[in-house]
Amino acid sequence: MKELVTAALPYANGTLHLGHLMSTYLPADVYARYCRLRGRETAFICATDEHGTAIEINAEKAGKPPQEFVAEFHEQQLKDFKSALIEFDEFHHTDSPENHELTREFHEKLGEYFYEKEITQTYCPKCERVLPDRYVKGKCPNCGAEDQYGDGCEKCGKTYSTSDLLEPRCAVCGTHPEHRSSKHLFFCLTSFKDFLSKWFQENKELQRDVINYVKNWLPELQDWDVTRDGPYFGVPIPGRPNQYFYVWFDAPIGYVSSTKHHFKELG
Repeated sequence: MKELVTAALPYANGTLHLGHLMSTYLPADVYARYCRLRGRETAFICATDEHGTAIEINAEKAGKPPQEFVAEFHEQQLKDFKSALIEFDEFHHTDSPENHELTREFHEKLGEYFYEKEITQTYCPKCERVLPDRYVKGKCPNCGAEDQYGDGCEKCGKTYSTSDLLEPRCAVCGTHPEHRSSKHLFFCLTSFKDFLSKWFQENKELQRDVINYVKNWLPELQDWDVTRDGPYFGVPIPGRPNQYFYVWFDAPIGYVSSTKHHFKELG
């Protein structure tokens, strides 16, 4: 019997702490060891999650290119895991050639579920750049919580676009942003609403609280903007100059690409 064990990809934006180990990596490591003791052929796979605006902002503060910034945290996290005796068979990167290639492949194969739509987004005239996600802060348009990012509220869980944010300001310089239009690719999540609802209802292995949590999302499921305008640290979108896949499109593919890299290295 063969087992593939994965654990949540740690963001390459800081060091690990005890909570990371206890909640995620220790249980996964214990399960991988159990599988091996039972004589199962086991691969324990993980990687650093390396793209997105949080990386860009903190790399900028550190005065380093994003690639150098994430490489340093990758090595630091690997050192932390080893000191805690967490033994991955593979600890890879989402900025790897394999992940870039597979992200483009997923996009190509899912092509019928993508469509183009013109959106309004925030732009900082002082920084002379588009302000996606964590580059803009303001009030949540749903619950009114202060100091929320441009892609979702950490208090109420509501997702929205940067143009919906109330009293927006550039997270770098504090300037009130302008609104500018751009054409983005959207993934048609609403096409999968019925399938997802049925799957969650029929899957007997899921915990009841997980099912109930997802039930709250499904009625308001929306199509997903998977595009970010440059400058952005991510995977370039084929045929769309200066546009990149949103980090949450390529990050889950990191589990697949890291597994692919592992077995490629094994030959």
